[in-house]
Amino acid sequence: MDAEGNVYTGVRDGRLLCLSPDGQARVVADTGGRPLGIEIDPAGDLVVCDAYRGLLRVDP
Repeated sequence: MDAEGNVYTGVRDGRLLCLSPDGQARVVADTGGRPLGIEIDPAGDLVVCDAYRGLLRVDP
């Protein structure tokens, strides 16, 4: 969850989704792999552990 209350999640087809507090969902990136976990670093970027691509940094 980021400072604005958005929740980030990955789905099986490689997309990273941002779910806003008002219920809207938007695609922020596509890893081309299989995201397993997401953390937000101090700069606000997403650090994604992907089963096929390794560690990735994404600017949402």
